[in-house]
Amino acid sequence: MSTTDGNDGIVKVGANAIAEIQSWSLTESADVKEDTSMGDAFKTRKTGGIKDWNVTIDCWWDATDTNGQETLEVGSEVALVLLPGGDGSGDKQYAGNAIVTSINSSGSKDGIVTRNFSADANGALTKSTVA
Repeated sequence: MSTTDGNDGIVKVGANAIAEIQSWSLTESADVKEDTSMGDAFKTRKTGGIKDWNVTIDCWWDATDTNGQETLEVGSEVALVLLPGGDGSGDKQYAGNAIVTSINSSGSKDGIVTRNFSADANGALTKSTVA
């Protein structure tokens, strides 16, 4: 069994890699429809509900990253590309449009300033491999 080294991961806004990423998280979900009837001993469900996805990105803040971090503004729609194992030929990638829903910035006297971005899907998430 093969594993993927998270240190090789890249997140892009359009064609531009976001600088100083520390971690990212992609969550996919789908609505499920309950079709339990009176007299059933257990709940039953059907697939076919609406799918959704969202992403969070944690970074060290880099104000000079004008093509990456600084393009992510609350309410803006962006094209995101997540590359868990890098952007080499054959590597897995996830891509889709998302709306930035929140940005959290935090700092302390003995630490590095962080930025955390959250975005919700605005359409399908495409799964493919890098050409």
